[in-house]
Amino acid sequence: MPPPLLHSSRPNFPTMNSEYAEFDNKVAIVTGGAQGIGLATATLLAQTGARVAIADIEAEKGETAARQISDA
Repeated sequence: MPPPLLHSSRPNFPTMNSEYAEFDNKVAIVTGGAQGIGLATATLLAQTGARVAIADIEAEKGETAARQISDA
């Protein structure tokens, strides 16, 4: 069994809840934004002030997701 991980080489990225996550007057394009992680990402970006464009291969689901985010 390998020893436990004591440190990580991954840098500390700001989270969506941090003071760095301000997207006022920014445009975000989220691919695969109709469902799952893409939809969650698009929703969070919109909640933090971004104008969000959703691109998805399933156009009808993308339009539904866009309405859902706009109505929130």
